[in-house]
Amino acid sequence: MKPMRWLSIALFAGLLGWLALLEALARPHLGGWTPNLALAAALAVLARAEERDLWWLCVATLWARGIVAAEPAALVVAGTACVLWGAFVARGVFDLAGHAGRALAAALASLWLGGLSALSHLASEDGSSALAAAAGGDALRSALGSGIFALLLGGLLQAVPGLGPLARRAS
Repeated sequence: MKPMRWLSIALFAGLLGWLALLEALARPHLGGWTPNLALAAALAVLARAEERDLWWLCVATLWARGIVAAEPAALVVAGTACVLWGAFVARGVFDLAGHAGRALAAALASLWLGGLSALSHLASEDGSSALAAAAGGDALRSALGSGIFALLLGGLLQAVPGLGPLARRAS
């Protein structure tokens, strides 16, 4: 792999780390409306990334989401990997680089991860259906916030300086 590609992946990981920390700082103020910033950014870059970079982008996204996640590690790893793999497959059918595709992908990904979190609350020993319902409501609000964030700022995230070597030739 060329040094510029490694540098782009490192910059991508740093960007996701900052976005994950920003998300963690915003969560006490915005509550359930806090968008999944790192996930939306990862999906925006993944929409234009080359196939050979999928695994590196997945590792960077898992790292960024893992440093601030409140959920169990297995849930973060399985949910994030499933979302990124699904987006990678879906980009062959849908235009995830466009406005509507970006917003829909971010909203669905956030809803999927929030739903998994609600299910984990329901399945936990001390979990109740009220706690799971509250987590489900937060998942819906976060999905809406993530979709709006991806719609408004996803194009800028695709054009971050330094991430050019990750873009496909055909985009």
